Amino acid sequence: MKLIYQNFDGLDFSICGAFPEDALEVLRLAKEQSKKLHGQAVLTYIGAAQMPIYVFPAGAKGGYFFMFDTGPDGAIWFVKDTPTPKAGNIRVSCSSLMLALNGLEKTKAILLDQMQNIGVLASPNGLDVKIGRFDYCFDFIMDDAFEPDPKHFIKHPKSKIKGVVDEKVYFTVELPYFQSVTVGKMPNRQVITYDKTAEIVDHLKPYWWEIWGLKPESIKGRIWRIEVRAGANELDRWNLRSFEDMERVAGDVILDILKKIRLAVPTDDTNRSRWPSHPIWSACQQSAESVLAPYISQANRKKIVTDLRENVKTRAVKNIRGSFATLTHLLGYEDGEVDKTIEYIADDVFTFAEQNPKEFKKRVKRAKDKYVFLDEEEKS
Repeated sequence: MKLIYQNFDGLDFSICGAFPEDALEVLRLAKEQSKKLHGQAVLTYIGAAQMPIYVFPAGAKGGYFFMFDTGPDGAIWFVKDTPTPKAGNIRVSCSSLMLALNGLEKTKAILLDQMQNIGVLASPNGLDVKIGRFDYCFDFIMDDAFEPDPKHFIKHPKSKIKGVVDEKVYFTVELPYFQSVTVGKMPNRQVITYDKTAEIVDHLKPYWWEIWGLKPESIKGRIWRIEVRAGANELDRWNLRSFEDMERVAGDVILDILKKIRLAVPTDDTNRSRWPSHPIWSACQQSAESVLAPYISQANRKKIVTDLRENVKTRAVKNIRGSFATLTHLLGYEDGEVDKTIEYIADDVFTFAEQNPKEFKKRVKRAKDKYVFLDEEEKS
C-alpha cells in the first residue's frame, strides 16, 4: 500500500454579485447561436481579457439562465440573466483537474482574476461567497487482494450504502469485484471508495498518470481512491460558509467524516464499532492530519451545532415576544393580562391542529427540514 496523491478534488460555491450587461449580452448571443446549432456548445470570448468559454444551449436549476465551461482544467459557471447583484446570482463548480494542477489557493486566485476580467459586479458587501460543497481525495496503489466490501464499512445506521460490482480486465484483473462503494448521500456527507485505474480507462482520463508521475506499465495492482465529500448540509453543520471558514475548518470536516464513515477489518467481535480501521483508512486520517494542518482548528462540531440551535431559538423567541405584545394589544388586554393572551393562542393552535391535521403536519415537517442540519442526532 502506497499513498501517491491527495488534494482537494472538487469545489462548488456561489457568489453575491452579477455579470455586467456587456458580458450578459455575450452570453445571450452565444446561447441563441447554440440553440440554432441544435444544442452544440458555442465558443465565444468574454471580459477584458477575452477569456475563451463554451456556452451551452441550456441553463440549470435555480434560475440560472446561462451555463458555460472554461475548459477541462477550468470550471463550469452558472449565471442568472440580471445585472443586479444578488446572493446566488453566480455559481461556480471547479473541475478536479483545475484543483489537481493548481491546488486550492491558486484555483481561488485564478477564479478571482477571471471575475475581475469579466467585470463581475459586487454587492455593497463585496463578492460574498457561499461554499456549497467540497471534495477531498486520497489515491493509493494497492495490490490485487484489496477490495472494499460494503459489509465492512462502519457508518451511521441511517446512512445509505451502495456497492457496484464490475467484471472487466484492468491490467491483470479479470474477476467480478466491487469497483466502488458509496456510503452516505449528498448534500450531506459522503465517502466513495473506488478503483481509480478503472475510472481512468472508462472515462478516458489518462492525464492522471502525469499528475501521479507514474507509468501504467510500472504499476503492480490497482490504484484506489478514497473520496470524501462534504455537501451543503454537512457544511451548515460546521457553519462553514466562506473561503475563510474553509481555510479554518476544512481539515476538521474531512477528518470528522473519515471518523463517522470508515472501512474496517472484521473480527470476531459482535460489536462492529470496535472493529479496527483498515490500514488504508488509518493512512488517510494520518496523512490528512499532517497535510491539512493549516485547515484544522480543533473545532468542536457539536458545540457549533448547539450554538447555532441556540441562535435560532433566541431569534424565534424574540419574534414571538414581539408578536405576543402586538396580539395582546389587538385583543384589548392590558399588560397584566398575559395569561389571557396565552390562553387565546393555545386555543387557536390546538383548534387549528385538530381541524387541519395534514396542514399542521406539513408545517411541522417544513420547519424540521429547514433546520435539519441543527438536529442533535447525527444524520447522513
